[in-house]
Amino acid sequence: MLKFDSTNCFIQDFSLPSPIIRYLMINANPENLKKLYKTCKYFYSEFQLNIVEDLILNNEELLDKPGPYEIFLYNHQLDKLPNNLWLVRDLLIGDNLNLSQFFSKIVRCDLREIYIYVSTKFTLNEFKILTRSETVKEVFIDMPIYISYEGDEKVPLEDILSCVLSAYRIVIDNCYVTKNTMEK
Repeated sequence: MLKFDSTNCFIQDFSLPSPIIRYLMINANPENLKKLYKTCKYFYSEFQLNIVEDLILNNEELLDKPGPYEIFLYNHQLDKLPNNLWLVRDLLIGDNLNLSQFFSKIVRCDLREIYIYVSTKFTLNEFKILTRSETVKEVFIDMPIYISYEGDEKVPLEDILSCVLSAYRIVIDNCYVTKNTMEK
């Protein structure tokens, strides 16, 4: 993850005209934005989005070392997670986690795989935040999804499936759905 220090910034003279730079900034995907961040601090000062490819919040010890755009944290270290997150590829949330604190840090989601194994209630609104971009290919949720925190009413499967139309594998509360079974 990149750290930003504004003490040594100075005005840039780009080789491209301003309208092209503005177009690049507005239409940047995560890969292009990472390249822009590496070239000049100006782009991070304008966007201030922390791009995270893989985010793992779990209480289990992981053997792999995180890469430059990956974050592995224990659940009790949630306050160390930066604000303005742009989740790009994979998300794994496990054990006991303060979901409202976690979702307050997310700005954009373009996730491909979602793995959620929490012991707290998980609501449909939180699921919609994670799947808003319609890029999700695989979903694994080890508990039912509830309509709200107050009641115990579970969300019907067709409402969940309408959020992940591009997914080819969905496992929610031990109910397994694949692309082939959705088309029948």
